[in-house]
Parts: sequence; C-alpha cells; structure tokens
Amino acid sequence: MGKYNKMVSNIIIGLWLTGSVYAQDIKIDKIAISIKKELVNTISNNQETVHKDKETETIIAFMSNLDNEDIKTLLKRYGYKKAGLDSVKQEEDPTLYQTIREMNKRYGNPKITPKWSSAFNGKNYKGQFSPIKNMIHINPKIYNNKQEMLAIRLAELSHAKQYQEKGMMRRVIKDGVIWIQDDFKYKELYNQRWTIEYEAHKIIEPEIINEFLELYASKIDTTNVQQVTKADIIFNRFTYTKKWWETLNGNLEFMLDREDERDLNKMKNQIK
Repeated sequence: MGKYNKMVSNIIIGLWLTGSVYAQDIKIDKIAISIKKELVNTISNNQETVHKDKETETIIAFMSNLDNEDIKTLLKRYGYKKAGLDSVKQEEDPTLYQTIREMNKRYGNPKITPKWSSAFNGKNYKGQFSPIKNMIHINPKIYNNKQEMLAIRLAELSHAKQYQEKGMMRRVIKDGVIWIQDDFKYKELYNQRWTIEYEAHKIIEPEIINEFLELYASKIDTTNVQQVTKADIIFNRFTYTKKWWETLNGNLEFMLDREDERDLNKMKNQIK
C-alpha cells in the first residue's frame, strides 16, 4: 500500500510540475534565442565586454581585488554583514577582471548577485543559477574567500551555458521526477548520470574551468613574476588543470631563482 501511495503521489506531483514548469519552457527558449542573438551581435560588432548590471560589475571587481568598498554597500543593501572583507584585500588583478567579464559574455552574460534565492537553504548552498532571471546567486557567506567565490561563479556559469539550449525545462521536469523518487534528496541529482546537475558539474564545469584558465593565461605576461604569481594562486585552486598549474609553477620557480641569482650577484659586486 505504501508503494502504491508513493506512486500516486509521484504521478500527481509530476503532473503539477508539468503544468507549472512547462509553461516556462517557451519563455526559457526565447531567453536562449535572445542571448545567442546578443552574443552574435557583440562578436560581429566587436563590442567591449562590459556588463550593464551594477551589481555584477561590483562583484566581479571585488573578486579581482579592484574594489572593496562598493561590495560593502551592496551587501548592506541586502542586510548582510560586511565584517571580514577588509582582511581579504589582495593585490589588484585587472587581468582576472577582464577574463571573468569575457567568460561571462561568452555564456549569456548572466547577472551576479548576493541576493539569496528563497528556494534554497543558504546554509547548504554556496551558489545557484536562476534560468528565468539569467542570474547567478553567490551566497554572501563565502565573500570572505575570493578564490571560492571564483570557483562557485565558474561552476554556476556551466548552467548558464546549458540554458542557452532549447527544451531545458523538459529536462527540469524529468529531473524533478528523479528528485521525488530519491525522497527529495536534491544532492543525489549530482551523481545521477546525465541529469542537469550531473552534466553541468561533471561535464561542462571542467571544460569551462580549462577555458577560463587558458583565457587568463593568454592575457598575462609570462615573464613577469608578479603576474605569474597571481596566476599560480588561481591555478592552484583548480584540480582539473594540474598540467597548467605545474607549467606555471615551474616558470615561477625558474624566474624566482633567476631573481635570487641576480640579487646575489648584485650583492657580490657591492662587496667588491
């Protein structure tokens, strides 16, 4: 009897999902089409990749260590504490800023906000992508760790890439049924092959991380110790790109050894 009730419950909820979610399918498809048109126009007109949304620009600037003040105002607006942000101020990285903006533009230019979605528990979720709003939510609780902010942002960008395709809401319904069958344990979807979460984080996310690092590396001066040091810190955060990190780390050690050697020779000359 218990199995029968669960089956009926699944059918009812499945029908409810179909009715409420399918109505959004056309809207999502229109968003995907408009995003692609905007992207094509941007590339053909060679426009600068600047996001018009103030919150998005503020968060990207904060992640790139270009600004620590506007982010406090933004968090205060949503009622979040700003304590601890000054302690994470690091050396400015305009290359990182440019790279993040360019990656954003490649995949639909989603907005980024600290405003937390009511659909998710802020204690358990660090990031979320909202396809209807084309928006990435990054939990303010991790704003004192800019490396983690960057990782979450790239992870959720994988969903932005997914939702450029048509018919995604049909997949949402399918995953909703799996979610119900798994007794509403949403995290199980990350391990179910070819669910939206599985595809986003097991397949697309590693590709986006590699693309991001390749783009970042293409913009830095690999003979500049300061720039390579910054890159080394970023690359070390990601396990998917060990070969990239090892290459940069080797270059960095070589350059630092050369600097030590020059300093030593300089000191010897001064003694003479």
